[in-house]
Amino acid sequence: MVGMLEALPETRLWKRLKAEGRLLKDTTGENTDGTLNFVPKMDIDKLINGYKMIIAKIYSRRTFYQRIKTFIRDFKPQAKTRLTRAEFDALIRSFWRIGLFSRSSPYYIKLIIETMLTKIKALPTAIELAIYGEHFQKIAKKFNNKNPRQNGP
Repeated sequence: MVGMLEALPETRLWKRLKAEGRLLKDTTGENTDGTLNFVPKMDIDKLINGYKMIIAKIYSRRTFYQRIKTFIRDFKPQAKTRLTRAEFDALIRSFWRIGLFSRSSPYYIKLIIETMLTKIKALPTAIELAIYGEHFQKIAKKFNNKNPRQNGP
């Protein structure tokens, strides 16, 4: 997932920001909640709103599934003839959750059918990426519904 920059301890960036008096706190390791551990030179509202715009765009269902399709088209999967039990279970669970009960349903079903018809060996990867997409979309939606001032440095 695309995240905000954090200054990690003892890196050149961290040392520079510390010397400039711009460090605010230790890093939490959570770089997708919009918080910063330093004072940016850019206006904070402009920075947060730009991040919101980026994650809204790249994790929108249409663009995310288009990237999966492009990846699958160019992907060279290992030679396998069957799904493992775990992969089959993931297909069933993801079909149930994403294919039937998600707003991503049309994109998911189209991806699965196209992958089965054109590159069956890539099916486990297509399923995995679709599951990641659901997760990323939930995080992006949660973040984009926040007030930018809740996120500030």
